[in-house]
Amino acid sequence: MIARRTQSANAHYSPRARALFTAALLLTGPVISAQETEKSPVIRVRDAHATRFFKPDPARVQAMVRAGMRSLTDQKTTGAAWKQYVSPKDIIGIKVNAASGSFSGTRPPVTAGVVEGLLAAGIPANQIVIWDRHLADLMRAGYGNIAKKYNVRLAGAHEAGYDAWNPYSISSFRGKLRVGDRLFGKEKFSGDSHLSRLITQELTAIICIHTPLHLPRQ
Repeated sequence: MIARRTQSANAHYSPRARALFTAALLLTGPVISAQETEKSPVIRVRDAHATRFFKPDPARVQAMVRAGMRSLTDQKTTGAAWKQYVSPKDIIGIKVNAASGSFSGTRPPVTAGVVEGLLAAGIPANQIVIWDRHLADLMRAGYGNIAKKYNVRLAGAHEAGYDAWNPYSISSFRGKLRVGDRLFGKEKFSGDSHLSRLITQELTAIICIHTPLHLPRQ
């Protein structure tokens, strides 16, 4: 999924939040993109040799990401393809699922392919942030190696803290607050969910890379 801050803010209030500008990058191949429309084009990329015994081949996986983006945008180069969605003025957050590990969570080679595409589009490395809820999860899943290789930053939503800006509220559900929650120490239970300062104060565009797991909606 790719979204800009203004789109995230609009979706926050909109009943059509699920129609937000999205692009999914899966290790198994599909790349999905939408521009706030009811239907989204789907680009499927397959490589039978991209994994062997569940272990990804980084070069092949990254080639799949490049091929998917070029096909999605009808551009001849990867850099030109990514420029359709981001600009060098953006602070781009790549949202991954690191808590599930590198096997069932977001695959690091897919993330590396996205980072390489952004760099090819002229995005400065210091304006690319790979993030998830906790920084420690990113390190355990191997994202420290990617950050070091490409000189990009890792960040945890929890470590960045939570903003008071217009929280999501569920009046029918009040959970017990834990250390790190914005209202911890002020209230014992709350139905408010606050957004990370990464989203509200720093990032101008977010790319969400889904996990390879297939979770059909019921």
